[in-house]
Amino acid sequence: MTEPHEPLASRPLASPTALGQTEHLVRLDGAAVARVLWGALPYYLRAVWSSRAEAVPPDKIRAYLSADASPVALALAARNDTLPQDIRDLARLRLGQAGIAPDRVRRLEKHLASLLKRSRAKLLTHISVAERADPELDRLDLLAEVVALRDAQADVQAERSLARAFRAMFQTRDPYVVWILVCVSFAAFIVFDKLATGAGGRAAYHALVLEPSLTRPWTLLSYSFLHLIGEWRHVTLNMISLVLVGQILEQVLGHTRFLAVYVVGAVGGGLASVLVKGLLDIPFATVGASGAIAALAGMALFLGLWFQSRYGRIPLRYATSTLVGGVILVSNILISATSGDISVDHGAHLGGLAIGVAVGVWLRPRLAARADARFGR
Repeated sequence: MTEPHEPLASRPLASPTALGQTEHLVRLDGAAVARVLWGALPYYLRAVWSSRAEAVPPDKIRAYLSADASPVALALAARNDTLPQDIRDLARLRLGQAGIAPDRVRRLEKHLASLLKRSRAKLLTHISVAERADPELDRLDLLAEVVALRDAQADVQAERSLARAFRAMFQTRDPYVVWILVCVSFAAFIVFDKLATGAGGRAAYHALVLEPSLTRPWTLLSYSFLHLIGEWRHVTLNMISLVLVGQILEQVLGHTRFLAVYVVGAVGGGLASVLVKGLLDIPFATVGASGAIAALAGMALFLGLWFQSRYGRIPLRYATSTLVGGVILVSNILISATSGDISVDHGAHLGGLAIGVAVGVWLRPRLAARADARFGR
């Protein structure tokens, strides 16, 4: 646990909601950092900073080493022959006062090199998601130097502000319901796959599938936990889709509301399936979680597009799960619906999709209020 008297610069990276951390990450002058870390810079960064680094006055370098420099910067400054002797002596003094073991300094140097090699998108994601940070290596002072060298202050400020607004909508940080649904679906698939050879197992399976006649009302929900017997691809693709969009949505909705949307999406998709099959006289029964997943995909797409239109873009950390995941799944649903393949339950897909979008519209005012409360702060 971080002690209250510990300097902010030496603390590990924390969530964008931690006060003061973003401001510290974007405060350094890239030219001064480049002058001090010159020996560790890759060629392309030397080309970027060459003229500006040479023009940095000694007083600015002294101020940087006295207050904001990481152990890596101090170590490199101490052996940087291009710096004046008094600045190198200051770096040695500060490094000794910090009491950092030499082997830890070497690990920090390697971490600095790896961060400088990362793409801009990966670097921004890393800095905006503290859950993935290494508490020993991802120190604020080191990350601030990386941000300055990559000239990414504005991008980091924007990314962490967006992440702060997005996280303000979260009701929970522990999306366990989605994994329970995955386990139940896989367990049901395995059980019925093993029992398929027996008459009793086949009878139980057919008692739970959704028939177009809807003679068994409970099958409006039970069908969503079943999948085609022997078709591992069917259940696996559905569960991957569920995890892709479900984790973020559960964090936004909370456990109870997420489960309610899943159930309503399954039931609504089932009703739409019965209606469409009745109108088109399609005799096939329905199994699969795709109706419920379509509801989640519709809401994920709505959430991503709404957030992007309101704040300019969606945080990189959540783009795949929300916007991109929603786009892919909804596009597949709409394209499939025009294929004419009656073996695919288009009614369940479209019904679930409509429910997901409707829930997103209904929740929009509350989501906006929570996001606005934290955006830009």
